[in-house]
Parts: sequence; structure tokens; C-alpha cells
Amino acid sequence: KYSIKDLENILKPLGFYRMKARVFWLFNKQIIDRYNCQVPSQLEELLKLPGVGLKVGSIILNELYGSKLIGVDIHVFRILNRVGVVKSRSVSKIWNLIHKTEGVKEGVFLNLNRYVVAFGQTICGRKPICRICGFKEECDFYKKENKNDKNQ
Repeated sequence: KYSIKDLENILKPLGFYRMKARVFWLFNKQIIDRYNCQVPSQLEELLKLPGVGLKVGSIILNELYGSKLIGVDIHVFRILNRVGVVKSRSVSKIWNLIHKTEGVKEGVFLNLNRYVVAFGQTICGRKPICRICGFKEECDFYKKENKNDKNQ
């Protein structure tokens, strides 16, 4: 049987490992006690669990049940604002806008968070590498940062 200390040791390489261990512990306890060891398949139920907001709930439903929900993390938030897909400082507004989008291919939709996170970690992070980005011609951030430099 594992303890919270065991979880802390496992999660230690991550930031805020003590808080994550406590939330993970409480989350699992509620899954066992309230849901008979079954992760809920409805967002409304997931949002009742400790540590679950729109991002985590969306990712859980996407990964476990193939639901067409996208977790809006810092990468999705930053990149969709930069390229002009959305103009908002509210994660919940961005989440709602994304989920109103029609015509996105299912395979792309199911993996969008994964794609955008990888793009954000490699090219479009805090210090974007615009010179190698395939989206720079459409990117509001690139246009603003490079409006006087035509050689980029």
C-alpha cells in the first residue's frame, strides 16, 4: 500500500510535488469511494473531483474516452492568442471558443492539445523561434514583433 510520502518521492522531479501528491491522493480516494473505481465519463462529474478543472477534465475525457475536448494549458492559451485564433485572457472563454469550432478533423481534434504543446515546447515558447516557424506569415505576434524588419 502506498502513502502520500511514496507519491511525493515519485513526483519529486516535478514542481510542487507535495501539493500534487496530496491532490492525486484525494482524487484517487474519491474515485474509489464515490465512483467505485471508475473514472467518470462526464465533465460535470470530473469537475467535482479535487484538482480537476477544465484543462485536466478535458484531457482525461479525451485520453480515456476519446471525447472531443481539448485541455487549454499555457501552450494552447499562448499560441492560439499569438496566431490570432482567439483574443482572450480568459482560459474558460478560450475553452468555450475552441469547443464551438466546427469542421475540425476528428484525428486532429483529439490530438490538438498534444500537437500544440509540442509546438509550444519546441518553437513557440516564451521566447519563440519565429524564423523557423511555418505559421509566421499568419501570426499576429510575429507581425507585431517584426513589423520593421522585412528580412525575417
